[in-house]
Amino acid sequence: LFAIAACWFVLATLGAALSWALAREMGFNAGAPWAAVLFVVGIGPLGGTLNTEVPAMVAAAAAVLVWCRASRLTTLPVGIGVLVGMLAGIAFMCRQNAGAVWPVLVAAELALAWSGRRTARQAATGAVAITGGFLVVVAVVVTPYWATGALGEFWFCFYAYNTDIYVAATRVTVPRLLASPWIGARNFLLPSWTVGTLGLVGVLLSLSGRLRSRDERGDRLPAMLAITAAAVVLAASLFLGLRLFSHYFALVLPLWAALGGAAVESVGRGARKLLGRNAVLAVGVVVAVSLGAEIQRDPWTATARRLVGWARDGGVAEISDPMRWPGRDARAAATARYIREHSSA
Repeated sequence: LFAIAACWFVLATLGAALSWALAREMGFNAGAPWAAVLFVVGIGPLGGTLNTEVPAMVAAAAAVLVWCRASRLTTLPVGIGVLVGMLAGIAFMCRQNAGAVWPVLVAAELALAWSGRRTARQAATGAVAITGGFLVVVAVVVTPYWATGALGEFWFCFYAYNTDIYVAATRVTVPRLLASPWIGARNFLLPSWTVGTLGLVGVLLSLSGRLRSRDERGDRLPAMLAITAAAVVLAASLFLGLRLFSHYFALVLPLWAALGGAAVESVGRGARKLLGRNAVLAVGVVVAVSLGAEIQRDPWTATARRLVGWARDGGVAEISDPMRWPGRDARAAATARYIREHSSA
């Protein structure tokens, strides 16, 4: 239990750092702190437990960040391309639909040739390197199952359970499919309305070409487009299994928060041009008040207290010792003690 809480804390911290870095990669230095804050507040209602989306979001966001930084080079080094692919592969093996980040990055690499930033051969080499890294991770995981004759069991757990049991046992009707966009918006955007709303604003501004950083040379444009594409495609991939739980959106949270932070800076800059310097302060106050209303659901302090308590009370809680589980009441502890004392008899 200590390891689970500590793992979540580390991954969530990495997610906040990635949100900051992604916003800076788009050229929004002033919006980067906002991106990190949006992530910190949003991870509670959307990913406050160690579901598979939490490690997947870190791997997927890291893959996007590494590619964005390499997009400014004249060519993508093979080793960096393989690293990007491996991070995408790790995200895929943690969460199936997270694998959508792989074709997004391959397409982004090929698009550099179309824009003239790289030659066709350089872009093709980069795309092959990304694909190779992705397939290496898949092979490392799948090969032991294949070698031991357990490939069928792997496929059932990885894919067929959802299609053969969950989807088969529920009624996939036309009204349900038509209602899924609203259900998804309600479950993904409303639980943390600040990151949901501001991230959506960032996506819309980026798609319309109105999300502009201070980088006049356009060196950051490929990064901005790749981050937007990854955010949109991964968000769309959440609908594939027709199980629209709120914690699914944690997969997109670093990208969404980065776009939200970029939106805060971009909107604030536009407001300053139209209404003056005080408008920037007004935008910041409105966002801060909204964030403050959501912090009450923040799991960070609770997780930190739990970690400190476990260390203070003797270290790691053991699954085999119910008396040391956190949150046990006196009656449960007394029952566990009685069972343990009389188990030899």
